[in-house]
Amino acid sequence: WASYVAGAIVVLMTELGVRFNDSISIL
Repeated sequence: WASYVAGAIVVLMTELGVRFNDSISIL
C-alpha cells in the first residue's frame, strides 16, 4: 500500500504543479 500512497502523492504534486504553472502563464 506504501507504493500506492507514494504514487497518489506524486500524482497530486504533478496536478498541483501543472495548475501552478498554468496560473503563472495566465498572469
